[in-house]
Amino acid sequence: MRILLLSAAAATLCLTAFPALAGSPEVEARYSKTFKTCPGMERSTMEMVDCIDAETKLQDKALNATYQKIMDDLNDRQKANLRTAQRAWIAYRDAWCAAQQDSDWGSISTIVANNCVLDETIRRTIELEHYPPET
Repeated sequence: MRILLLSAAAATLCLTAFPALAGSPEVEARYSKTFKTCPGMERSTMEMVDCIDAETKLQDKALNATYQKIMDDLNDRQKANLRTAQRAWIAYRDAWCAAQQDSDWGSISTIVANNCVLDETIRRTIELEHYPPET
Protein backbone atom coordinates (compact mmCIF):
# COMPACT_ATOMS: atom_id res chain seq x y z
CA MET A 1 0.00 0.00 0.00
CA ARG A 2 2.80 2.40 0.83
CA ILE A 3 4.44 1.75 -2.56
CA LEU A 4 1.15 2.41 -4.33
CA LEU A 5 0.73 5.71 -2.49
CA LEU A 6 4.28 6.68 -3.32
CA SER A 7 3.70 5.84 -7.00
CA ALA A 8 0.52 7.92 -7.06
CA ALA A 9 2.33 10.82 -5.40
CA ALA A 10 5.21 10.55 -7.87
CA ALA A 11 2.77 10.52 -10.79
CA THR A 12 1.00 13.60 -9.44
CA LEU A 13 4.33 15.35 -9.01
CA CYS A 14 5.33 14.50 -12.58
CA LEU A 15 2.05 15.78 -14.00
CA THR A 16 2.30 18.96 -11.97
CA ALA A 17 5.99 19.62 -12.48
CA PHE A 18 5.96 18.67 -16.14
CA PRO A 19 2.76 19.94 -17.79
CA ALA A 20 3.84 18.40 -21.11
CA LEU A 21 2.94 15.04 -19.59
CA ALA A 22 -0.63 16.14 -19.09
CA GLY A 23 -2.47 16.50 -22.39
CA SER A 24 -5.55 18.63 -22.79
CA PRO A 25 -8.87 16.86 -22.18
CA GLU A 26 -9.49 16.83 -25.94
CA VAL A 27 -6.11 15.18 -26.54
CA GLU A 28 -6.43 12.72 -23.65
CA ALA A 29 -9.87 11.68 -24.94
CA ARG A 30 -8.10 10.35 -28.04
CA TYR A 31 -5.74 8.06 -26.10
CA SER A 32 -6.51 4.41 -26.81
CA LYS A 33 -7.75 2.10 -24.08
CA THR A 34 -4.55 0.11 -24.51
CA PHE A 35 -2.46 3.18 -23.74
CA LYS A 36 -4.57 4.16 -20.74
CA THR A 37 -3.99 0.71 -19.24
CA CYS A 38 -0.42 0.13 -20.39
CA PRO A 39 1.35 -1.50 -17.41
CA GLY A 40 4.66 0.03 -18.42
CA MET A 41 3.38 3.47 -17.42
CA GLU A 42 3.88 2.43 -13.81
CA ARG A 43 7.36 1.01 -14.27
CA SER A 44 10.72 2.16 -15.62
CA THR A 45 11.47 5.08 -17.90
CA MET A 46 12.12 2.75 -20.83
CA GLU A 47 8.83 0.91 -20.29
CA MET A 48 7.00 4.24 -20.13
CA VAL A 49 8.68 5.31 -23.36
CA ASP A 50 7.69 1.99 -24.96
CA CYS A 51 4.03 2.60 -24.01
CA ILE A 52 4.18 6.14 -25.37
CA ASP A 53 5.90 5.03 -28.59
CA ALA A 54 3.29 2.33 -29.25
CA GLU A 55 0.50 4.89 -28.78
CA THR A 56 2.32 7.40 -31.00
CA LYS A 57 2.44 4.83 -33.82
CA LEU A 58 -1.30 4.29 -33.46
CA GLN A 59 -2.01 8.02 -33.40
CA ASP A 60 0.32 8.62 -36.36
CA LYS A 61 -1.77 6.17 -38.40
CA ALA A 62 -4.87 8.19 -37.50
CA LEU A 63 -3.08 11.39 -38.51
CA ASN A 64 -2.00 9.91 -41.83
CA ALA A 65 -5.51 8.62 -42.57
CA THR A 66 -6.99 12.05 -41.85
CA TYR A 67 -4.34 13.75 -43.98
CA GLN A 68 -4.91 11.36 -46.90
CA LYS A 69 -8.68 11.79 -46.74
CA ILE A 70 -8.24 15.57 -47.00
CA MET A 71 -5.70 15.29 -49.82
CA ASP A 72 -8.14 13.19 -51.83
CA ASP A 73 -10.58 16.12 -51.94
CA LEU A 74 -8.13 18.90 -52.87
CA ASN A 75 -7.01 20.26 -56.22
CA ASP A 76 -3.32 20.22 -57.14
CA ARG A 77 -2.58 23.71 -55.81
CA GLN A 78 -4.34 23.00 -52.53
CA LYS A 79 -2.51 19.68 -52.19
CA ALA A 80 0.86 21.36 -52.70
CA ASN A 81 0.03 23.99 -50.06
CA LEU A 82 -1.11 21.41 -47.51
CA ARG A 83 1.89 19.16 -48.24
CA THR A 84 4.25 22.10 -47.61
CA ALA A 85 2.42 22.96 -44.38
CA GLN A 86 2.45 19.36 -43.20
CA ARG A 87 6.18 19.00 -43.80
CA ALA A 88 6.80 22.24 -41.89
CA TRP A 89 4.57 21.01 -39.06
CA ILE A 90 6.53 17.74 -38.82
CA ALA A 91 9.81 19.67 -38.64
CA TYR A 92 8.34 21.94 -35.95
CA ARG A 93 6.95 19.03 -33.91
CA ASP A 94 10.20 17.12 -34.03
CA ALA A 95 12.32 20.15 -33.10
CA TRP A 96 9.97 21.33 -30.35
CA CYS A 97 9.71 17.91 -28.76
CA ALA A 98 13.46 17.28 -29.04
CA ALA A 99 13.95 20.54 -27.12
CA GLN A 100 11.99 18.98 -24.24
CA GLN A 101 14.78 16.47 -23.59
CA ASP A 102 18.15 17.15 -22.02
CA SER A 103 20.36 14.94 -19.89
CA ASP A 104 20.68 17.76 -17.34
CA TRP A 105 16.95 17.41 -16.67
CA GLY A 106 17.12 13.71 -15.86
CA SER A 107 15.33 10.72 -17.32
CA ILE A 108 11.91 12.33 -16.89
CA SER A 109 12.78 14.59 -19.83
CA THR A 110 12.88 11.49 -22.07
CA ILE A 111 9.30 10.74 -21.09
CA VAL A 112 8.29 14.38 -21.54
CA ALA A 113 9.85 14.55 -25.01
CA ASN A 114 8.19 11.32 -26.18
CA ASN A 115 4.87 12.37 -24.73
CA CYS A 116 5.24 15.68 -26.57
CA VAL A 117 5.41 13.86 -29.92
CA LEU A 118 2.31 11.85 -29.00
CA ASP A 119 0.23 14.83 -27.91
CA GLU A 120 1.34 17.06 -30.79
CA THR A 121 0.41 14.29 -33.24
CA ILE A 122 -3.08 14.07 -31.76
CA ARG A 123 -3.43 17.87 -31.80
CA ARG A 124 -2.48 17.93 -35.48
CA THR A 125 -5.07 15.26 -36.27
CA ILE A 126 -7.70 17.40 -34.59
CA GLU A 127 -6.55 20.46 -36.57
CA LEU A 128 -6.74 18.55 -39.84
CA GLU A 129 -10.23 17.29 -39.02
CA HIS A 130 -11.29 20.94 -39.29
CA TYR A 131 -9.53 21.50 -42.62
CA PRO A 132 -10.17 23.13 -45.00
CA PRO A 133 -11.25 26.17 -43.03
CA GLU A 134 -14.83 27.37 -43.28
CA THR A 135 -15.17 29.69 -46.23
